[in-house]
Amino acid sequence: MTRYMLVYLHPDLGEQRFELHEGATYRLGSRSSADIVIPQRDVSRNHALLRVDKHALHITDLKSKNGTFVNGQRVGAAEFFPGDRLQISSAELTVLEVSSGTFALAEEIRPAGQAERESSDESQTVQFQKASGPEDLAMLIEDLADYVQRRELSTLLHGVVTRFGLKSIMLFFRDPAGRLALVSSSGELPDAGTFHEAFKEALLLLTQPGDDAAGRIDRLNLGDAVFLVAGLRQGYCVALGCDDHIPAANDLRAIVATFRVVTAVHEGGAVRAPGAIRVRGAERDPLGTILGDSKAIDACRKLASEFAKQDEPVLITGESGTGKELFARAIHELSRRSGGPFVPVNCAAIPADLTEAELFGVAPGAATGVSERPGRFHAARGGTLFLDEIGELPDALQAKLLRVLEFGEVYRVGDDRPTTYDVRIISATNRRIEEAVQRGEFRADLFYRLHVLHLHVPPLRERRNDIPILVNAFLEETARQMDKRVAGITVRALDVLKGWSWPGNVRELRSEIIRMVALVTSGAVIDLDQISPDFAENGGGAGDGDLERLLGLPLSEARDELERRLILRALEECGGNQSRAAGRLGISRAGLFKKMRRLDL
Repeated sequence: MTRYMLVYLHPDLGEQRFELHEGATYRLGSRSSADIVIPQRDVSRNHALLRVDKHALHITDLKSKNGTFVNGQRVGAAEFFPGDRLQISSAELTVLEVSSGTFALAEEIRPAGQAERESSDESQTVQFQKASGPEDLAMLIEDLADYVQRRELSTLLHGVVTRFGLKSIMLFFRDPAGRLALVSSSGELPDAGTFHEAFKEALLLLTQPGDDAAGRIDRLNLGDAVFLVAGLRQGYCVALGCDDHIPAANDLRAIVATFRVVTAVHEGGAVRAPGAIRVRGAERDPLGTILGDSKAIDACRKLASEFAKQDEPVLITGESGTGKELFARAIHELSRRSGGPFVPVNCAAIPADLTEAELFGVAPGAATGVSERPGRFHAARGGTLFLDEIGELPDALQAKLLRVLEFGEVYRVGDDRPTTYDVRIISATNRRIEEAVQRGEFRADLFYRLHVLHLHVPPLRERRNDIPILVNAFLEETARQMDKRVAGITVRALDVLKGWSWPGNVRELRSEIIRMVALVTSGAVIDLDQISPDFAENGGGAGDGDLERLLGLPLSEARDELERRLILRALEECGGNQSRAAGRLGISRAGLFKKMRRLDL
């Protein structure tokens, strides 16, 4: 696709540049609502229309007072080409054809003089979003101050993404050996295929040792993905993931300046481990501690927030290690019962003959030599009782639990009179409990009573875009606990982690990160050398040697897993270009997009 840049030399603001897109039409004028604002007194409010075709450009004068000129000739409508001189009244403009995939962005043009008096609207050029308000910039300074004091990089990155409307942000570091490492990130990150050689090459150029590229912000178009990349100092650069409308120029300068400070506070070019993971607002919103930006995990957070407003039982399902207890605690802390206790019970860890006494308690004099015990229901009164692995509850106790749910009455062991407790039940299981009901292994009436509100936490392999976020958070947390300085993780090592199937889910990922941090030298970059041998030998779990595991999955899950692998491989081989990847897979681009959305890629 042909790409053009409109260059405008303002007498006071200096050279300004605007990217022009093929097939688009732009309104030029001094009015602040124009697509491209020319803030000079002799320029009409609606001066001219500029249309971009594949092989030429067209300018149409809108009956302006002082005229439109091409190469010195006044025109009503004319075709012109890159390099021709275009005048909007006395304003000199030139259109250049851009052949490179990377070029410097323009400063933002704000209305001045006559245009400023006519409208108080913010200037909004073709490529810039509306500028953020003073409150957003003040919060950015607050987050930066927190970072300098506590080294909480996750908080800073999260704040930048949410306040400036970014899709993602990534901080990179080039170590002395020339390896490119991801220090930390936040937001919707690209899949492994997007990190193709062109992207890596551009980042490596910006992180050359001793090269201070401050003040320059480059744009990279990789397929449908748009990145703004800024060189910082000491081998660092920051990449901002955007849509077609990027943040205002002043906001970009503020973000880049912020990360120049971040890199300046680290000695020797290595990032010190931040403090405890803390997302701003997490102290008020317990769901803020559940990390991930995928659509799947975001839907779980929204559902949990709604369930917190109710007082009915909640059943949380999901594989082992997905974080079911985190959601249970968040629901409790967001509910009206947050002032009461949260009492967790692992039903699988209690011997069957002790489960009844452990849950319901023991009445005084129940048996000779047996003392009174209050039980977990008593401990949870006024709060929430979390019954983990509810599928392992003995059959005899399932009927008693059903009575508790139906009537709120608890019979202690040895007691012939019920005790009433105000307790909410949240249960969880990693079993396919519906199948257990069909096989007669779990009471159907209890299942339906527990299943009033249902939350399913997806496995990590179904939300792979969350893996880099979890990796960064666990790296920070583990490095702090081990009192180590970790410079980041290389992109190739991160790709291996993203490709692994993670049968143990988030719990397994955390254990792997602890192992990696323990092995890496303080101040160094984590690379393939620190990854478990099983991961490297199996190509990150994404190869054909994993067939046995696929055969053990239900057909729908196995099909999704295989489709996910094929799509990721095609994207990687096509450099992130979705159209080419779709052609390689033998489907339409729209079909590929639908599959990627369904698979959360």
